[in-house]
Parts: sequence; structure tokens; C-alpha cells
Amino acid sequence: MRPQHHFTAPRGWINDPYGVVHHDGRYHLFFQYVPEHTTWQFGVHWGHATSDDLVHWEYEGIALAPEGDEGCWSGTIVQVAGEPATMLYTSVFPADPAAGAVGVAHPVDDEWSAWRKGAVLIDVPEGVSVTAFRDPFVFRDDAGWHLLMGAGFTDDTAAILVFDSADLTTWSYGGVFASRHLTDVEPMPMGSIWECPQLIEVDGRWVLVFSAMEPYHQLFEAYAIGDLVDGRFTPEHWGRLTYGPGYYAGSAFADADGQPCMVHWIREVNDPEGQWSGALSITHRLRIVDDVLTLEPHPGAEQAGVDVVALRSWARQTVFAIGANGRAVPVGIEIVNEPGVITVIAGGERWQLPSSSGEVTMVLDSLVCELFTDRGALAFAVPVDAPAAQTATPA
Repeated sequence: MRPQHHFTAPRGWINDPYGVVHHDGRYHLFFQYVPEHTTWQFGVHWGHATSDDLVHWEYEGIALAPEGDEGCWSGTIVQVAGEPATMLYTSVFPADPAAGAVGVAHPVDDEWSAWRKGAVLIDVPEGVSVTAFRDPFVFRDDAGWHLLMGAGFTDDTAAILVFDSADLTTWSYGGVFASRHLTDVEPMPMGSIWECPQLIEVDGRWVLVFSAMEPYHQLFEAYAIGDLVDGRFTPEHWGRLTYGPGYYAGSAFADADGQPCMVHWIREVNDPEGQWSGALSITHRLRIVDDVLTLEPHPGAEQAGVDVVALRSWARQTVFAIGANGRAVPVGIEIVNEPGVITVIAGGERWQLPSSSGEVTMVLDSLVCELFTDRGALAFAVPVDAPAAQTATPA
């Protein structure tokens, strides 16, 4: 039942992916990891995996463990030509876990298999009252280095804060990079805390992607398309990127061809035998169509063996799994095409995904299903009593 094309840990719990980079001819991916439990625990580690094709990931072990702090939460990897890589991560303690600090580490070997921690670089700015402060992401422009932190203010304003640096070591607080109050509901509510901020250029435009949440309740991936000048962002279009119960905590990066990509955590994907929990999405490519940010399977996915199924000119589909014996067996998923919306029915649940064209791309991989339209993406865990799907076909 373990998915073939969606990364899962050998055992234990995983959630947020981050720090995806192309280094020395291979892709490196890091992720939140609790190796000895199949439920989230405070003392999160950084797990490490590598790939040649962004599809087949090889587990490389634990890169960073709690030591001097009590949890190593989400962060990023920064590469500068001719210098050792820099890991910036959220260092947390149980006394105030919502307000993390930014710690730094550097690799001790060329394979990035282990990292040595340094000093704490950033704390919550003085005079700023937050309900959350975590998940650094770094980018560079002509004005220098900039670091984004996901945050929520005590007045129910969700925010991303920005810090500036000339050397990746000394940082100064630059204020609010983007924000929306809980009561701002157009074009949709976006929660009171924003996690995992990511900034990436897509089709010549700047896109800020983040995970929207309420306290103790993760919502979905949202975004703003806007303008970036001297490290400061002006949003022009707000939107929702993901739907359904699966996607969260996306990590943006550029592939070896310089194309904008993301990998997401897919929630509630669990080993029926209880040995592991959590899966990562296939790699997604980002595009902007009519001021709407969309996801699609990375072009290399099919070349690497991922079964990508296109559904066109249809009304209602029952999804079948094609097993090793070539037989088609119903998986317990129905996909209904209605004007402007795709409805997915599985395991007694119903989810909807907007679509202007009525066309859907599907990836079914054992316990994981991902669906893509021209207006968003939806992922969910396939009901555990469904047969394992190696490939999939509609009927």
C-alpha cells in the first residue's frame, strides 16, 4: 500500500517539506520528521531525501535533530556560489512554541547528511505581539537578502514579516511584508495566521504563497500575485490555490531548468499497518492563467513513470485501479463534472474544485489521489479499504 511516486518516510511521521534545491547534480529535499512516532510530536527533526528526477526520492536519514533547542521546525536552505550552504530553521521550546526563533546551521560534508548548528539569528521583534512566528524563507534581490516569517498578530491579523540582511547573518526587522485581517473575506477568508511563506517568480510575475490557518486548524494554500520592489511586496490579486483535505505547507523552488515548482505535504495519508504517516505530493509546476495561479504535474513526472490521466468531455466518472494482474477494480472514488466545478466523492466525503474548462488531470498512487484543473488542485487520502492503485483509469 505504500505509494510509489509520493515520498513517505521508512517509518514515523512526516509533514512540511522545505529546502528543495538542486545541488551537485541532485535534488535535495528536507522535511519535518518524527522518526519514532506516527503522530506529530513537539521534538521535530529535519529529515533528508535526494532525487535525480523529482519523482523517485531516496531517504538519506536525519539531517538536523533537537539539540540545544527542543524542536527543529520548518525553514529553508540558501546557496551562495563558492560558499557552504546555509540552513535557516525554526528553533522552538515548549514554554512558547508559537513564537519560534530563527536558528542557523551549516553542512559538515558535501552530501549534506549532517549539519552543525550556530547561533540564533532572529527572535520576535521587540514590541510586536504575535500568536505565531515561524517558517523562515529567504530570497535575494538587488537590495540584498530578505527573510520572510509566517506570523499572526494578537488582533487576528494574519501576516508575513520581513527581515533584511547584507550577509545572511545580521538581520534587521523591515516590517510587514503582507497581511490580511480575519474579517477580510474577499475573495475568501484567509485565516488569522499564515505559515510557510514562499516567494517565487512565475511567468514574469511575483507570487507569494502561504498556508492559511486558524489556531489549531489548518485551512489551505493561498496566494497573492503582486509586485516586488526593493524587497517589499505589493499584492494585486489574492486567491486560493488548493482544495480538499490534503494539501498544506507547500515548498516553492526552481528546478534545474529554472522553472517554478512546488512540493506539498498531503495530510492524513497513513500506513494501514501503522508504521508510517504522511506523504509528500508529486512535484508541481506553477503557472499563471488569467491572474489565477495554478498547479500541474511537473513535465518530468510522466517520463519518470507517474501515471497522469487526463479526463475530458465527461460528466461522471468512477475511478478504477489497474493492478499488477491487469484487472480493473473500483477504488471508491467518483468524480462529477458540473458547470464551473468538479465534485469529488470518496470515503463518504465530498469536496469541490473549481474549473472553467471542465478538464481534470488525475494522479492516483495507491493511498494518494491528486486532481488538477485550470483553477486549482485537490488532494486526498484514498479510503484505506480501497484496493492499492498502481495506475488508474476512469470509466
